Amino acid sequence: MMGASMPHATAKFQFEYKLFSWATHFSTVMAGDNRCFLMALDADGAVRQLLFGENEYDYDRQTWDSLRESSPSWLFYHPFDGPVYTYMEWRNVQRGTMERLIGQRFEDTDLDERAEFPASWGVMF
Repeated sequence: MMGASMPHATAKFQFEYKLFSWATHFSTVMAGDNRCFLMALDADGAVRQLLFGENEYDYDRQTWDSLRESSPSWLFYHPFDGPVYTYMEWRNVQRGTMERLIGQRFEDTDLDERAEFPASWGVMF
């Protein structure tokens, strides 16, 4: 039976695609291939920990869940069935911090009808 439990894309804003492109490139440059990663930030938006998974899918769930719970903000990138399916989520990451991380600004057209960049978000590609 197909359908109900199958992941599906939710991406519809240009800012999501900018972040996806950056995360894929960042992972490949830093880890040598497209691996999942978790970036934990402090309250000022400085990266305090960066963890990469063993590959695109496998990571220490217990450690990563604990880090997400204890960090004021974080960004999670998970190409669990890349390039077919990739999930990204972030919590409490301000626009200026995200722009600094990706090395480019978000334009009004990136946000489309959204008035503000979402500090917390999850998206499936």
